[in-house]
Amino acid sequence: MAIRSRAMRPLGQSAKRTVYTASFRRHVHLLVGMGYDRLVPPTYQTSEETAITGELVDAMRAAMAEVTAPVWVGHYTIHDDPPLSLGGRLGKHRQRVDIEFERVILGKRPRFQFEAKRLCDHSTDSDYCGENGLGCFLSGEYAPEHREAGMLGYVQTQDEPTWATRIKVRLQAEPKKFQLRPNGGWKRVQTDSGLSFTYRTRHGRKNKLGPITISHVLLRFH
Repeated sequence: MAIRSRAMRPLGQSAKRTVYTASFRRHVHLLVGMGYDRLVPPTYQTSEETAITGELVDAMRAAMAEVTAPVWVGHYTIHDDPPLSLGGRLGKHRQRVDIEFERVILGKRPRFQFEAKRLCDHSTDSDYCGENGLGCFLSGEYAPEHREAGMLGYVQTQDEPTWATRIKVRLQAEPKKFQLRPNGGWKRVQTDSGLSFTYRTRHGRKNKLGPITISHVLLRFH
């Protein structure tokens, strides 16, 4: 009987999940890039986070509706400020994440959530990393069932490298507080989305939630 080579063996469930997650993450980054490319960033130099997020979501939806859009966009829908059914809160008291990407399939649908923060004189790296920013994912308030999520940083003053350094320094100063995993510190990553300032961190979480990987995308708006 011929022995099947390692390369010919079918992928196991864990490997399939890894490939699927990478594809989902890639598409999410591509959609953010497609939306950002349709905006005029200096227009939003003094805009509030909610206004920028709304414009970005509208731009992504418009890009998805183009006849030239890639076929895979038909598998996704994007939600702006959706309420979350978590923690026993009801109605208007439910928490809301800023942006949620939903993969349209039968059964339980995969989701990728982003929290957004302004990076300017009025909202700093402390807000970005704090309990209402990155901390929402680390506490399990957002994405408790997910292994990946994202942060969007809207850069309205200075530049992306400056803010990237400030965020990195804050995380490294308190690795236990931010539950950084071994080799899970701030790392720049390359994507084919056209977004130049994309980073990754990996964190543990309490209450048996399991670890989470966070994609950080810094977008200039000035």
